[in-house]
Parts: sequence; C-alpha cells; structure tokens
Amino acid sequence: MKSWLKEHRAPVLINAVLMLLAAACIFGFVKVRNTLTYTNAAKEWAGESGERFAYVSCFLPVNGKVGEETVRSFESAVNAKLVEASMEAEEGKSLWKYAYSGAGNVTVTTERGSSSVYAMGVGGDFFSFHRMFLRSGNYIAESDLMHDRVVLDKELAWKLFGAIEVDGMELEINGKRFIVAGVVERDGDFASAISYPENSGLYMAYDVFNEMTGEEISCCEAVLPNPVSGFAKNMVTESFTASGVEVVEVSARYRLGNIFDIIGSFGKRSMRTDGIIYPSWENAARLTEDYCALFLVLFLMFMATPLCFGAVLAYKYGKRGAEKLGVLAREKATALYDRANDRLYEREQSRKE
Repeated sequence: MKSWLKEHRAPVLINAVLMLLAAACIFGFVKVRNTLTYTNAAKEWAGESGERFAYVSCFLPVNGKVGEETVRSFESAVNAKLVEASMEAEEGKSLWKYAYSGAGNVTVTTERGSSSVYAMGVGGDFFSFHRMFLRSGNYIAESDLMHDRVVLDKELAWKLFGAIEVDGMELEINGKRFIVAGVVERDGDFASAISYPENSGLYMAYDVFNEMTGEEISCCEAVLPNPVSGFAKNMVTESFTASGVEVVEVSARYRLGNIFDIIGSFGKRSMRTDGIIYPSWENAARLTEDYCALFLVLFLMFMATPLCFGAVLAYKYGKRGAEKLGVLAREKATALYDRANDRLYEREQSRKE
C-alpha cells in the first residue's frame, strides 16, 4: 500500500485537493440555498401537520398591473378549486394565505424636512411572508380598523427622525398624516443587501397607497396545499387572471432540476422583454439561484477528474483482481478435482482387497 501511494503520490494529492474543493462547493450551495428566510414560508405554514404546501409568487409587467378586484377574484377562484378538490379547512382556520404589494415613490415629511421615498403598498398577510425583525412597535395588518399607520425600516427611521425607536411618532406622506406603527430590521444577508432599493424602507396599507400614487399591484404571493408536485402552481396559474403574469414556485426554486435549468439558460436569463420589475426579495432570490448554479457547475468540474481517476483505478485493479480470482478459482477447482479422484481411487482399491 505504501509503495502504491509513493508511486501515485502526485495524482492522489491532486484528486484529494479537487475533492476538497468539490466538498466546499456543496457547502457553499447549501449555505446560499438557506440564505433567504422568506423562502421557507411554506414550511412555516405547514408546521408539524405533515401536509405538503407550496409557496407561489405572481409577478406582473409594468403595463399589466392589476387592482384589488383581481386579487379578490383570485381568492374566490382558489377557494372554489380547493372545495372542488375536496380540501376544506377546519372551522375558524384557513388552508392557505396570500399577500400582495405594489411599489412607487411618495414624499415623506417630518420635522427634519421632506424626502422622496420608494414605498411599498402591502395587503393580505404580507408580514407573515416577509417577517422582518421588529426593532420596536408592531407590523401593520389588513384587518386594522384604520389604515393610517406605516412601518419603517431602521435606516429610513434614522434618516427621517434621527432615531430608531420611533413607533407612535407622526409623519406626513403626500400631505396626509400617518403614525409609525413599528420599525423593522432589513434582512442582513448578502443578497438582500445588494437587491434592496436605495431610499426605500416604508410599508403602508395598499388601499391608501393606491389612492395616493395610483400605483397598482405588481406582485401577489400565496402559500397553498400541494398534495402532488405542481398542484399549487397550476392552481395559481389557472386562478390568477392577468395578462403577462409570471408564476414562480418559490418553494421549489433550489431543487436540482431548477438549478440545472438555470445553467441551461445561461445568458438568456438576463434578457427581459416582458417589462417585469421584480421586488427586492425576488431579485435577491434570483441572485442566490445564480450562485447555486455556479457552485453546482464548479462541483461537477472539480469532481470530473477524481471520478475518472477512480474509474481507471477500479478498472485496472478490478481487472487484476479478476485475474487473481480466476487463478485462485482454477487452483481450488483443480484441488477439489484431485481430491475427488483420490477418494475414488481409494474406494476402488478397498473393493479389490
């Protein structure tokens, strides 16, 4: 063994290094895949029920945005399809949840002055999908009696008020008075930091936002039952009636089949002709997908040589082993034959006597 290692020291070391690099790629793939916490919305909704759910997002083109009536029709259509599929929730509970959002610029005024801010108008269970860490106060909800509260992120709160714990303080948005409900922490991962728009960080109820800006819904998200693969995505595709909509199954985006599709569409993925502007969280997810694709390609490249080296060794020493086994088998067969002949000879001799 030692002589063999000494003889093949260089190729063994090279292949060992390549395998370590391949292992590092696997680690990087898993690390990046688990970077974005919001992609786990389906697992969180399922809890310990043991049932399968899928997280599906719809993205609309700039010239194809929709209003709340489309979302309500979508809700009704999904409920009807679930009943049709004999899926009904227990009393007082729901089988699925959804959220929607739109984005646009507003003017925010405080005692420190006015600033143009890129704001999000949100509805449904938005903050159960995007559960940013609360530094102070509370989230806003569609069920709030008055939609006169907003959520700020830490950076915007500091810019507008010079402080972070500002829940309960007042500000004006496009000339209307609002109260700060809470302050959240931006997601600290590398992808979110890159994709988060500058001069943003304000979240308000969609209906009020729409009245102020005229901006409509550009994204709708849902977590639904998914008893078989593709069931939830197909249901959303059939139920969300809007032209030019792109439907993405978020909970399936890091599966190997999807990552291989990204590798296969290298270059084309960067070309957009449908006028869709993704929200920051989707841009962050697409960035992590690209990194996962890169790690997968590097893994395959690093493992190619060790696999070939292993195959050559297996063939070479397997052939030698087969030859030795053949010789050993022949020797054993010969020994058994000779022993059988000796016994027959002894029996014949004993009969003659």
